[in-house]
Amino acid sequence: RVEMSALLPRGPIVTLPSLESVHEARERIAPHVLRTPLVPLLMPSETPEDGDGDQGEKLEIFLKLENLQHTGCFKARGAFNALLSCDKERCRKHGVITSSAGNFGQGLAWCARNLSYGCTVVVPSSAPETKVAALKRYGADVISVTYKDWWRTDGRRVCSRSRQTAES
Repeated sequence: RVEMSALLPRGPIVTLPSLESVHEARERIAPHVLRTPLVPLLMPSETPEDGDGDQGEKLEIFLKLENLQHTGCFKARGAFNALLSCDKERCRKHGVITSSAGNFGQGLAWCARNLSYGCTVVVPSSAPETKVAALKRYGADVISVTYKDWWRTDGRRVCSRSRQTAES
């Protein structure tokens, strides 16, 4: 399996993407994710008085309805972008792995299934059963470990250990 961290760019821990790379990602994932609506939040149009008699500023708040994505959240966007940016043959041959207690694991599993990649998700033993069931519905192999082990997960080590256990 290919460790998710191996698919991501190397470099500084926090790097803002360029506008060009955002546009490239949008084009790359467009065929695979839903274009979700941006809707205004219906609420009073002005903030409360600020104490000096002014009505305050007008608020414009919009909601991006990513809960309408196939997996119920925006995580599939990042998962598709990562998987579509990596070596497809390597992912088909080895699959992908991540450590997640829920939404990203579901996003990655759904994307991997759609791209015909194997997927393993390492979850803490305390992960909600609904999340684990969803991972399995999306075709992921789920490895449950203690929270302490999950927090320090190295996907290669966990998969290797689970294979050794299965073989014995």
